[in-house]
Amino acid sequence: MRTSLSGLVAGLIVLSNFSGAAASLHHSDSFERRAHHASSISKRAPDWPVHYWETKIRGVSLAGWLTLEPWITPSIFTSQENSNIVDEYTLAQYGNRDTVHKALVNHWSSFITKDDFQKIKDAGLNHVKIPIGYWAWDVSQGEPYHQGQLFYLDQAVGWARDLGLKVMITLQGLPGSQNGFDGSGQKGTVNWHENKQNVDRSSNIVKVLASWYSAQTDVVVAIESIASPAGWTGDNFMQVLRQYYLDSYGNIRYPYATASQGAIVQVIADAGMSLSSWRGFAPPASFDGVMIDTHYYSIWCPDCPSRTFDQHIAAVCQQNATLADSELWTVVGEWTLSTTDCANLQFAALGGSTFDGSAAGSSKHGDCSLMTGDGSKFSDDFKKFMRMFFEAQTSTFEANSVGWIYNTWKTESAAESSYSAGLAGGWIPSDVTQRVYPNICSGTPFVNATAPVVNVTAPSTNLTTPVVNVTSPSANLTTPVVNNATTLTRCGRVVPQDAKGVTINMRIEGKTRTVYEGSLFTTVHNFTLTTPNGVFNDLHCDGTNSGYKLPGAPYTTSISAIDDASCDAKFDWTGYLLEGIDGPSTYSMVYKSIGPADQNGQSWSAYISDVLVGDPCSSPVKEGDEVIVFVTDGITYNPYYSILKLEGGTTGTVGQPISLKITDRKSSSPAGGAIVTELDDATISGTAGSDGLVSLTFNKAGTYNVKAEKGGSVRSNRLTIVVTAAP
Repeated sequence: MRTSLSGLVAGLIVLSNFSGAAASLHHSDSFERRAHHASSISKRAPDWPVHYWETKIRGVSLAGWLTLEPWITPSIFTSQENSNIVDEYTLAQYGNRDTVHKALVNHWSSFITKDDFQKIKDAGLNHVKIPIGYWAWDVSQGEPYHQGQLFYLDQAVGWARDLGLKVMITLQGLPGSQNGFDGSGQKGTVNWHENKQNVDRSSNIVKVLASWYSAQTDVVVAIESIASPAGWTGDNFMQVLRQYYLDSYGNIRYPYATASQGAIVQVIADAGMSLSSWRGFAPPASFDGVMIDTHYYSIWCPDCPSRTFDQHIAAVCQQNATLADSELWTVVGEWTLSTTDCANLQFAALGGSTFDGSAAGSSKHGDCSLMTGDGSKFSDDFKKFMRMFFEAQTSTFEANSVGWIYNTWKTESAAESSYSAGLAGGWIPSDVTQRVYPNICSGTPFVNATAPVVNVTAPSTNLTTPVVNVTSPSANLTTPVVNNATTLTRCGRVVPQDAKGVTINMRIEGKTRTVYEGSLFTTVHNFTLTTPNGVFNDLHCDGTNSGYKLPGAPYTTSISAIDDASCDAKFDWTGYLLEGIDGPSTYSMVYKSIGPADQNGQSWSAYISDVLVGDPCSSPVKEGDEVIVFVTDGITYNPYYSILKLEGGTTGTVGQPISLKITDRKSSSPAGGAIVTELDDATISGTAGSDGLVSLTFNKAGTYNVKAEKGGSVRSNRLTIVVTAAP
């Protein structure tokens, strides 16, 4: 989000994020600390997907994709030929419904593709920030927004997984607008904090978002629940914001309201306040897994339009002390190579530019045609400066923070702000660690810029090769020891790069609820297991136990899948090991416990793609298999365990019934009498008739997750239904 902050001095703008259900919104003396405290939660430290104290974030934002920003994609707005259309809200309000929706679907499906993710990976970047608005989940109260973004969000997470990229999800717009910027969805006044319902809706969305991705922390590593909050509006806003952060801590760090910490990082914003002003708010001793997000733009300060190239470089080189003045992990979550607001000229409603004097109250400092556009008019000096400015900013950010995220990856006609255009034009290096100007922050760099090319040995940009043996990182991590033979760390163990692995659909059904459900990448590995004779430290469960080798071994099994799921979702499990009649190679397993104690029963069993597993320790799991592990207490076996299957409509309209069908998974016979219930609202439910059919009607827009249950059967898969407001 790139918008001028009236009344603020340009420089580092720290954006903070937590999410949850806010309550007391207008205390005049103090705010209530209602987040989880160390005395009431398990402080078992999660195995962070990224070791931010070792590995630098080098990322890019996909701004303008799932939430629109006129300066990034002006054609979507100018094509409407309606001066009332200035943001995504008015685009939906005044544009032809069908025409706009088709334009949005075309934009979502084509502006960012898997090819972009591949190019991001090839550029040496390791993080992708995906901004998205609240309306992707919740459209109500007469709001005109279009929906359909969530399919593309999930698709993007899948692309990131395929390529080894990490994802930060940012809520770019909240109900009522948290900053009045067009990128928040609704340009104008800041009303988010004035209405408790706005804050509550925001908190509910963050709860759903964090819960949905809590089992996918191999990819989704951070959530920022509010972008660019308008702290400059006054104390009342900051009071509401701080409470929102505290309430949100439990929703993101403790998904599903469990007592065990998850591995998703909280990204908090300082709302235009200094980094030092946030000291003590979320101290690491009590609130671990919190990162503070700082934005640097050399565009809107009073003297920015008149600065020379050297002055722009000198200004960022002087940010070392500012960045270091934080007790939290600090990331520069937005920055750019642009030094002007000339991109505003692409869309009249943006108000013109302060660089060429077309903005009200400004004077002319230069020609915007030479500073923006497709790059064809960029001078060699300007391109040289942008390369130097890139090195000055990345060097400063990496020396004094956990890394950076560039804004943005792609634009229609503002090449100076586009990372992809910079790669194509040569002012951004194809090797992100390359330094043509290694001493950029010394002297007068633009005048004396003749240094040779240097390839800095920096922390690996590929998060599948984590930095090791860095116990006391210095301020400038330029020469760490990297183990190139490692690819992934789980529960403290390093997974070899050549380890055999498969992606499966994994589901663990406890006594009263689902313990785990989602896509899982599981690998062949050793692990520790409790046995009747104590602790067994070298258990394979891959067909190679004690020197024996079964056909096709080593391979993954449901045991390795449970172990990997437990690492990713942070639950414990134990089991009993029994030796088979053919010796150690045919170990069979009796699950002892999986997940929370209240979800365990007398025994567990498992199916691999509808085949009952007799010996989980040696039965192979293949690519694409569906593995269902479940408590057998109360489940009928005749002549197999009945597992419910739930299918039907995944989209609908408020007030209109949505038809669902529940069957027995193996026989496909209807499961009459099965009850379908919404996971977060038990009042939304229905009972299937003898034909297995049931209809649900939703009274408000939103995203709903439903499952089916029936006595004697294993509960069904989760079905997600997106309900939109009636047109």
